[in-house]
Amino acid sequence: MQITKKSILTGEEHTMEIKITPEQLKKVENRRELGLKIQNIVPFLSPDEREFLMNGIVPEESKKYFGDDDDYDDERYVDENPR
Repeated sequence: MQITKKSILTGEEHTMEIKITPEQLKKVENRRELGLKIQNIVPFLSPDEREFLMNGIVPEESKKYFGDDDDYDDERYVDENPR
């Protein structure tokens, strides 16, 4: 299914082909009201696909604004609020 969303980062519209049913998409769009987590609704989608469905952010924007996972240095990161 082709889905078009507006990026919350840039305001640009992007279209992505995602293997999801209309029923699943409706659940994703109403997940807050339903008290559901997106990873439980569509666990078979990649994190990039789920991010796109939630926020309209495509991988290129994510990389530009947040960097690569490879850029993340675990040894320098200290969680100020451990759970």
